Amino acid sequence: VHGHFTREEAIAATRTLARKIGAQSAPESALLRRRHLALKSGEEVIDAGEIAGVNSAFIRDYVLPDDAPATRAAAAVLANFFGDPFYSELRTKQQLGYIVGSSAPASLRHRYFTFVIQSSGYAPDELRRRAETFIATLPAALAKVTDAEWATLIAGARSQFEEKPKSIRDKAEIFFGRAYVFDGEWDRQQASLAALAALTKEQALAVLTTALAADGRRRTILLNSKNHKATEEAKPTFSARDAWKRTQQFN
Repeated sequence: VHGHFTREEAIAATRTLARKIGAQSAPESALLRRRHLALKSGEEVIDAGEIAGVNSAFIRDYVLPDDAPATRAAAAVLANFFGDPFYSELRTKQQLGYIVGSSAPASLRHRYFTFVIQSSGYAPDELRRRAETFIATLPAALAKVTDAEWATLIAGARSQFEEKPKSIRDKAEIFFGRAYVFDGEWDRQQASLAALAALTKEQALAVLTTALAADGRRRTILLNSKNHKATEEAKPTFSARDAWKRTQQFN
C-alpha cells in the first residue's frame, strides 16, 4: 500500500484486503526456508562434472565469518578493490573467456567473495589455476594501496550503501528483508555506514587475508564441456547430491 495514505490508513486498507480475499497464514510445515551448509574451518566443498554445451566454468566462493556491520563494510570495499583487476587480468589480458567477474554477495546473513570464469577455450582446472594465481596476489596489492586510493574505495562503498531504491517494489523488498530476514534490524544501513567510516585498510586486509587463507571455508564448482578434458581430475565432494546432503548440517 503506497501513495497518499497515513500509516493508520495503510494498515486498515491492508487488513481489509486480506479479509476480503480470505488470506490466511501458511502453516510452519508448509514454508520453504533457505538454509546454508555449515562448513568447518578449512573445509572445501567441490562440485565437478561434465555439462552440455561448449563452455566450461570455474566458480569459487570464499566464505566470510559473519554479517556484522564491519564485515559488510569491508566486503563492499574489497569487492570494489578486486573487481576491475580480476576482470582486466583474466578477461582482457589473458582472454580466458567471455564471462569473468567477481563480487561480494550475501545470502541471508551469510556473506562471501565469489569469482567466476566461463570459457569456451579452457578446461576448468586451468581456469582454477589461473584464477587462484591471481587471487593470491590480492593481499599484497591491497597493502600497497595509497591513502588517496583507499579514500576512493571508501567513497565508492559509501555510495552503494547510500543508494536509494528506484521503485516501490525495491523499497518494499528492503522493508521486507529488514523485517523478516533480519528480524527487525531496521538500522542496517546506518550501521554499515558507521562501520565504513571507521574501517581502516589494515582491517580490510585482515578480512581479505583470513578469507583467502588455507584454513578458510570455501566452495568450488568445476564444470567442463565434453571438449575440455581436465588435466587434473577434481575429486567431487559428493557423487549423489541428495544422499550427501542428508549427512550434512545446515543452518
